[in-house]
Amino acid sequence: MIRVILPCILVIAAVQRVDTASLTEAKALFSNISSGYNKNMRPIDDQDGTLSLYIDMYLLSIKDFDEVSGTLNILGAFMIKWNDVSLVWDRASYGGLNKVYIEQNNIWLPKLYNIKASNQFTAISDSDMSVKIYYDGRVVWSPGGFFDVKCTPDVSYFPFDTQTCSIQLSVWGYSKQDVKLETPKTEIQLNFYETNGEWSLDKSSVGNFSLGDYSIASFNITISRLPAFHVVNTLMPIYLLMIMNPLVFMLPCDSGERWYHRLHQHPPTSNVPQG
Repeated sequence: MIRVILPCILVIAAVQRVDTASLTEAKALFSNISSGYNKNMRPIDDQDGTLSLYIDMYLLSIKDFDEVSGTLNILGAFMIKWNDVSLVWDRASYGGLNKVYIEQNNIWLPKLYNIKASNQFTAISDSDMSVKIYYDGRVVWSPGGFFDVKCTPDVSYFPFDTQTCSIQLSVWGYSKQDVKLETPKTEIQLNFYETNGEWSLDKSSVGNFSLGDYSIASFNITISRLPAFHVVNTLMPIYLLMIMNPLVFMLPCDSGERWYHRLHQHPPTSNVPQG
């Protein structure tokens, strides 16, 4: 019995040791992978090769759509993955440490721009967001925030209109031979999506294509207006007034309601001479 239990205890202790790393070992790992690291260089061995970025989008909520300016404001986040050959370590040398979190400014990051932005043409970033790095060099970065997207509004069937907008990301400054954007999913992820009271999300699609010498990742959103609010607060009062106004002519001429109505439409003029 002891011969059976003792090996099991040793195996459990070994597993616990592999899965547990001390703060000292984590600091040593960070110091070693940071030493000599150049965040201005693409993290691939062959500098003439192509670095692949894998991008997924998570839509959190639709905030507003401005029909006049054709601007869609959404809250969303991106999950971006790539491999960095300079951030690989042997887990056995660091207490079995499987992954670390470091600030995004310490490593190479792709400068992604939304070329459909309606306001400022700035790189998507989040200075408060950490980057997750795995022992085999996999990097996971999840920037997010509010995004204003330029759309082509069509209100021909207001308030039953449908709008389609697109977020198009590009690593500006790198050609498609340098950095290629890949979209593993075919739809935008809705795990954390909160519905909007005025707009419903009909469908979404994801794809990638080339625009000139640049690689583009496209995230398309189709929304339709929920008409109940505008029907009750805008259309119904207008139609009600259209029906009620002609009814005043059905009242008798000596009716007080009609006289009151005419009095307020055509107030009598005073015949008292002025001055």
